[in-house]
Amino acid sequence: MVCHELESWFLGDLAAVETAYGLKPESLSQKQNQTKFRNPDRVNSAKEELRKLVSEYYPGTHSRMIAPYLSLTENKSRSFQVFLDGINKILKEGNMTQSKMQEQLPTPKSEDKI
Repeated sequence: MVCHELESWFLGDLAAVETAYGLKPESLSQKQNQTKFRNPDRVNSAKEELRKLVSEYYPGTHSRMIAPYLSLTENKSRSFQVFLDGINKILKEGNMTQSKMQEQLPTPKSEDKI
């Protein structure tokens, strides 16, 4: 599942948007349980919806402001969760591969140590 717009991920975590813009607590996050924000991947134009919430939002630079605040566990965007699951799977496989490689390395003999 690919995200239609990156802004869907932001709409899935309105608390992150709130924090990034220094908005009054719960000014946006209280809307998270509204139907369109419970399933933000279905919003036709997430970018426009985000601009309605935060008029100064500019995709080119403001995405970097919001991203650090995204919750890895509370985001309502299904595509965000699928993305994270994929990253975690890659990391887990990478760790398993690294562990197997380390197991195959010969252990140094005491005379090999300096």
